[in-house]
Amino acid sequence: MLNKPRGLITACRDEKNRTVMECLPEEYKHLRPVGRLDKETEGLLLFTDDGKFTQTLLDPASGIAKTYAFLCFGHLTEEGINELQSGTCLYANNRPAKPCEVLLQRYLTVQDVGNYISERRREHHLNNPTGKASQGIIRITEGQKHEVRLLLRTVRCAVLYLKRLSIGNLMLDENLAPGESRLLTQKEVQQLLQPAPTLTQDIYKHLLPPINLP
Repeated sequence: MLNKPRGLITACRDEKNRTVMECLPEEYKHLRPVGRLDKETEGLLLFTDDGKFTQTLLDPASGIAKTYAFLCFGHLTEEGINELQSGTCLYANNRPAKPCEVLLQRYLTVQDVGNYISERRREHHLNNPTGKASQGIIRITEGQKHEVRLLLRTVRCAVLYLKRLSIGNLMLDENLAPGESRLLTQKEVQQLLQPAPTLTQDIYKHLLPPINLP
């Protein structure tokens, strides 16, 4: 288990970019990442040398849930939530996506989430500090490329921060700082294949990005 930081790509090697492999102790660099988190996404990332287990975790037919915290530009409306939970097509590529679970936590402003906007975009967006933003949790069972980002774009919201909180019934260890990793216990390996907990306001509270409101 790695708490992946922003700014690293999920790859074993890359000539131009830093990769998640630099976070692993030397004795575990033979392992391979399970799936991908994009460069700007942080949170729970697994590594293994068990190809069959990897296939099980990534196969949409397995129905293993991946749960994410998000901050986005725009207000995620009740209509938008219903569309996502009913199943929709992804923004831009128009590929069908399975229904997902969505929990809206609160509406915010661009100023509230300024610390989470990437540096190259921060100055531009903070020119409109009262602009709309939303905070929530989304759970998917597929894992198409950039799926969460494209789902939210479909309902007119643009992700500015994304963090994977859990896979199956296994949550990210809150004691791991970004860039830190540890071995899973046998019980935790089994949790990966178990149903995710019911999505409530409090279940992932300890893993959510802190936002200090005035």
